[in-house]
Amino acid sequence: MKIEWTEDAQQTLRRYMLDQQGMHAIAVAVRKLVENPMPAAAFPWGKEGDYRLRVGSYRLMYRHSGDVITIGHVSRVAT
Repeated sequence: MKIEWTEDAQQTLRRYMLDQQGMHAIAVAVRKLVENPMPAAAFPWGKEGDYRLRVGSYRLMYRHSGDVITIGHVSRVAT
C-alpha cells in the first residue's frame, strides 16, 4: 500500500506544524491506513472511494483506490 499527499494536503498540514501532538496523531493515523484503509472511524464522503477520518481535532479527507491511499486534505475541526 502506498501513501500519497496532494499539494493541497501538504500545504494545509504545514499550517498546523506548531501543533506537534496533532501532527503525531495524524502521522500515526496515516500509518494505520496502510494496514486498514477503511477503519471503523472512517466515513464515506462524496464519490466512491473517498473517506473522511477524524483524528483528534483534525479531519483527513482521503481516497482509497487499489493499492494507493491519497491524502487530499487536512483541516482542523471545531471541538
